[in-house]
Amino acid sequence: MRLVSTAAAPRLIPPSELPARASRTRERAATAARLSGSEVRVLYRAPPMSAADALARTRAAALARACFVFNGFILANIMLGALVRAHGAGLACPDWPLCFGEVVPQFDFKVAWEVSHRYVGWAFGVTFLTLGALILRDATLRRVAGATWGVSFALLAVQGLLGALTVWHLLASWSVTSHLIVGNVWNASVLWLGLTLRAFARGEPAPAPLARAARWSVALSALFLFFQVFLGSQLSSRYAGLACWRWPACYDERWFPVWGMSDPVGLHVHHRANGYLLALFVLSMVWATRAIPQISKKARLAAVLVFVQIAVGVANVLLELRVEITALHTALAGALVLTLTSCTRVAFAKETR
Repeated sequence: MRLVSTAAAPRLIPPSELPARASRTRERAATAARLSGSEVRVLYRAPPMSAADALARTRAAALARACFVFNGFILANIMLGALVRAHGAGLACPDWPLCFGEVVPQFDFKVAWEVSHRYVGWAFGVTFLTLGALILRDATLRRVAGATWGVSFALLAVQGLLGALTVWHLLASWSVTSHLIVGNVWNASVLWLGLTLRAFARGEPAPAPLARAARWSVALSALFLFFQVFLGSQLSSRYAGLACWRWPACYDERWFPVWGMSDPVGLHVHHRANGYLLALFVLSMVWATRAIPQISKKARLAAVLVFVQIAVGVANVLLELRVEITALHTALAGALVLTLTSCTRVAFAKETR
């Protein structure tokens, strides 16, 4: 049975009359809407839900909440990794997976930072395997989110390997850069997993297709953010954070003295210039999605984070890379990654049933 709601009281259409009257009903409802200015919605009564399906949706809701909490812990560990580097503790343990050949070594200030980062990473591995077991043992959840969990677990395995390579290769620039990038991508994949599970738990339909301009603005914002994270990782791994020690100019009143990325100054200049471009693309996303309720708030949050991040970046230079400012800069970048991941899912995700 279908319920047609107009400005007047709802009325029920018997199933026997539905095929013959469907076209006329839609036409009359549309006409009434045009004349009255009211909203017309055609609602379908959902079929009864089986006990197994209800249980799967309840589990999905709980697992989605676990993913969102997990996002916070991952972001905290990314910030902890930044503190390890800022304190010069990246090689406080010269071997891996042990530290000086021991699971629990003798602690000093730097060893404590490095070992804490490792222990948290190992705990993440066990936790995510447990989360995967809960998803994969349920046939419905396996169909809905099994592939997403598999991709995310593969990213976690790569991240663990990069952590080992960072130590084995004595903090090589490529390994440090890759470690930070994959850490953020993994966190984004965990968020995507949580959003997928939540959509299934709520029975949410796929979002209506966005206009091309809105989709392009989201895609370009995400692309420039990825490049910005890459540049920031390179800046850190190559110790180029103070290659430009003034703002807004780089030095000697020159804004862009060098463009070659092989030069530390050029790398810093690219990081600044790309940050300004990212801000423009995020503002264009805010404008393009301003009338789309399911994404407009997320876009505005992304814009706020971008400008706060720029301000923190400026403070990081003017205060000569203070440890706490560096950690905050890294955390804000991770929060921006999560926000734009959420925007991207609204713009491009398919329906989950």
